[in-house]
Amino acid sequence: MELLENFPQNLTIQTTEFIKNLPIDENHDEAMIRRIHDQQREFNSYLLYLEIMEKFTFWQHRINKEFSERPNKISDVEYAKLDVVQKAEYERQMKQAMTKLEAHLKDCEKY
Repeated sequence: MELLENFPQNLTIQTTEFIKNLPIDENHDEAMIRRIHDQQREFNSYLLYLEIMEKFTFWQHRINKEFSERPNKISDVEYAKLDVVQKAEYERQMKQAMTKLEAHLKDCEKY
């Protein structure tokens, strides 16, 4: 719809001006006007198709985006053996992985 917002007004104005300036010929006038309108609709359809494909590609990229997997959860015994710095690093990694996973799932639900 973004592409269609930019171009059709100009195209419609140009088409209307072209139709007004057509030499009047009863045999070809109606067929020519119908053909011009058909071409305008076809052009608008191509614009919509391109925009939909662009949005689909964006959506597909977001859905298939790789996210870092959650680090392996360690047992309580192993966690107890870690010193303070290692515990903080482990907690940070787990929190960061969960944040990325939640953001990815939120994107999937959005689309």
